[in-house]
Amino acid sequence: MDMITIFIGLNGFKLENSIKENFKIKNDDGKLAFNICQNNDCINEVFDVHFLDNEDLSIENRNIFTNTFGLEPLFGLRTYPYLRFYITNAKPTDENLTKIYRLLASEVHLLQVAMWFVKDNSVSFKTILPYYEDFESNPDFPRAYYNYTIPVLSNTKQCDTEFSSSELKEVEKWYNLIKKFMQNAEIKEYENEQPIYESYPNIPSYHRVINFIISIRSDWTMTSKIAGYISVLECILSVKGENTHKVSERVAWFIGENSRDRLEIYNTIKSAYKDRSNYIHGSALKYDDESRSKRESLIHDIDEIVRRVLKKCFNEFTYLNYGTTKKDELALSDEVDQWFNELVITGTIPEEITT
Repeated sequence: MDMITIFIGLNGFKLENSIKENFKIKNDDGKLAFNICQNNDCINEVFDVHFLDNEDLSIENRNIFTNTFGLEPLFGLRTYPYLRFYITNAKPTDENLTKIYRLLASEVHLLQVAMWFVKDNSVSFKTILPYYEDFESNPDFPRAYYNYTIPVLSNTKQCDTEFSSSELKEVEKWYNLIKKFMQNAEIKEYENEQPIYESYPNIPSYHRVINFIISIRSDWTMTSKIAGYISVLECILSVKGENTHKVSERVAWFIGENSRDRLEIYNTIKSAYKDRSNYIHGSALKYDDESRSKRESLIHDIDEIVRRVLKKCFNEFTYLNYGTTKKDELALSDEVDQWFNELVITGTIPEEITT
């Protein structure tokens, strides 16, 4: 039977010490979605890289895997937990691997967003590595997939982040919830390893903000990240005009737990808009230690605010996901705009939007 084993290292990801076995994240139907592994012996055995345990590496130690993939991806698989997938009834052709890589990359990007829904982190994957039984005898062995969308923390730094078993169960919950709002375009065929789409669906607001989040989290410039987060809020709240005041006010009323909390949220978003305006319109930005410290505090706060807004929308207010036409069978942008107007004016949750 033809089978390809796929390995994806999760750089910056740590399992708490109490988790000794593989951790499985499942789909709502109970089927396995991700198998998070931490067995280095498996990597040593599959890729024949026992020699990486030695500090004194020499060229004689290298093999077809290190020559094909390089040392860094294999070091990564041994350093951090990794995802392992078994693809059956598939020959390791370039066309098949291109399809597999694109599908798995999309799924892992959603897993990363689900991790961010739980807490800020910089968990990333840089490569997807294939293995199959006749790897060494295949003269056209495939290259690895290289991913250039590398998330960083809200403050644009990277560090290892530990997840507990309870937090990973939360990740599982958000992964399954997020997937329900994603509408993938149908691929007709592949040409030069690039997909040719049958048609492009209208992208509803919740799908759009997930795309925004994936992009923003890979932005290494704080002011640019702030601008991106503001765009997320404008999209999810369906703001039309007077954006600075409306977004600040709507978010404060939507997630604020009391008057003090609402005021802090309002002021934070107003400050974010000011920083965004300076960045977008080319005004001078201060980069002294005090200004950088304030900006780091601001981006931390706005990151948490956006997380709270999206978690509440996705979990409690699915009907605020709006489309572009009635054919989408979703709320329309104007209806969501009016819903938030009523929220601010009345101070109470308006009636559900029906479609």
